[in-house]
Amino acid sequence: MKLLISVFLSLLIFIPMSHGREIIGSSIYEMKSQRKKLLFTSQFERRVSEGKEIETVKFFDPSGELAVEEEVRFSNGQVESFVEKSFQTKAEGLIKVVMNRVLFEWSVEGKVKKDDEALKGNFVTGLSLVRFVHKNWEPLKAGKEIDIRFAVPHRLETVGFSLKRQTQKEKKGSLLIKMKPSSFIISALVDPVYFTFDESSKELRSYVGRVKPKKKVNNSWKDLDAEVVYRFREDVDLSAQKEP
Repeated sequence: MKLLISVFLSLLIFIPMSHGREIIGSSIYEMKSQRKKLLFTSQFERRVSEGKEIETVKFFDPSGELAVEEEVRFSNGQVESFVEKSFQTKAEGLIKVVMNRVLFEWSVEGKVKKDDEALKGNFVTGLSLVRFVHKNWEPLKAGKEIDIRFAVPHRLETVGFSLKRQTQKEKKGSLLIKMKPSSFIISALVDPVYFTFDESSKELRSYVGRVKPKKKVNNSWKDLDAEVVYRFREDVDLSAQKEP
């Protein structure tokens, strides 16, 4: 059961890559609060260095304190490395793709663990998930279920998940993607997560499920499920223009 729950800690709510408008951040709300109780915010940055695409996301609590930071590097459109740092739990993870191997490293307060496995299937990290959805937009839109191998840094391995459209739960003009474990047994024990896209622009609009930052309860960091709403640069620029 610990494995099942922990796998979802690496799911993203982050993912700056989006078609259409540029995502610059997100607001993370308590579940069922009608987007009124803000728990965290995030900021996205995308840049190119030495021919490699680099995407970074930082999560902040309401006081402005940095909680989690993640960075992914792409080479020729493929994940080259992924780094995550939790300033809440003092943990740090590193994933590297070298030739046909995936190398994992996880450390907590200086204690390091390492492992590796063969690169196989549709390899995905949190910050590359929406990019993968966009590349497979048409089959997903048509209702095809697609399997992925999702990299989980603190497990030092990849775990099987599937992506599938949920037309019966969609609102008009949206495309809802459900992500759940491929294993039937795990699926029965863990809630899936949901990504809502705009059907015409392919923009990621919201996410519901386990998020990377944790919530402190009685001096202990606990896992957190939340609703994430993404912000776009164009919306911020338009608001600024409207100010007197």
